[in-house]
Amino acid sequence: MNLSISMADRNERFGKTESSSHLDSSDPLLEWSGNIDRDWAKEIELRPGLKMIITDFTFPEDFTLYFDIERAPLIFCFLLSGKGLSTVNHRRRQELIIDAKTGTSYVSFLPKSRGLSELSAGMPVRMLHIQIDPILLNTFLEGEFDYIPTDFRAVVEGSIEKHYYRSGTMISSMQIALYQMMNCPYQGLTKRLFLESKALELVALQLEQLVFAKNSAKSPPALCPTDIERIHEAKDIVIRNMKQPPSLMELARQVGLNDFKLKIGFRQVFGKTAFGFLHEHRMEQSRQLLEEGKMNVKEVSYVVGYMDSGRFSDAFKKQFGVRPSIYHGRN
Repeated sequence: MNLSISMADRNERFGKTESSSHLDSSDPLLEWSGNIDRDWAKEIELRPGLKMIITDFTFPEDFTLYFDIERAPLIFCFLLSGKGLSTVNHRRRQELIIDAKTGTSYVSFLPKSRGLSELSAGMPVRMLHIQIDPILLNTFLEGEFDYIPTDFRAVVEGSIEKHYYRSGTMISSMQIALYQMMNCPYQGLTKRLFLESKALELVALQLEQLVFAKNSAKSPPALCPTDIERIHEAKDIVIRNMKQPPSLMELARQVGLNDFKLKIGFRQVFGKTAFGFLHEHRMEQSRQLLEEGKMNVKEVSYVVGYMDSGRFSDAFKKQFGVRPSIYHGRN
């Protein structure tokens, strides 16, 4: 069975969106009136023209949302978990298909559009949106217009005639900022200022990755399908040998690429170096193991490839902003 509603129906079921300047537990949530395991959206206005929205949905059956939007916000989105498929039409023409999954980030500006979003039953979908008024963003970019691509310049100058959409994979600096936002230790005014600074940091990181990057340097050489397949094989080797990873030269030899192509290609495919990927994988694995609570910090550090638990503790704190011993104690 498929649950299908329009945007108007959605708004009626959610009720009026309420804004807040902080994320205290007493803040109202937007509750779904249907039989849904957990389903809420939280909107926080950080300053006029800048807000963040955290949404968390789990549907008991396949879900389709139909939308018809006249004036759309400029959105910087980060999909923390789940996946979804959206079809967007502009002036009766199919403009684009958005196929998002865990780890996807995107910048979108889609005025005068209609279409549908499809979500699967039983799959938690968690997203953080940052909405910023193009006029406000324009003030931050003042004096930098020579570096702004023409298509995006139209957005910040107030055009409502053109669509803009760019997507990529969340890089480590984005993941760190998102984790810090979701685990903000402050309250009141300090919390609002902290969240605002992190929201602007995420906007800047996405602009650099998805909007400005093509103007900043010559494009790297294109990879053929075989190269990409071998780079994915290299990623699998790195994961399997997390405790004792091969050198870059050895890794390149194992997958049949030269070390230069592997180094450049790994960054093209995954947005980071092979050993940057290894570091993030180790940190994420250690975080999950600490959450499970079956191992102490020293045991976790050994499992993910650190012989020195002190070095592991320093790396974990740099990645997540807290010592593993404290993180372990919270779970």
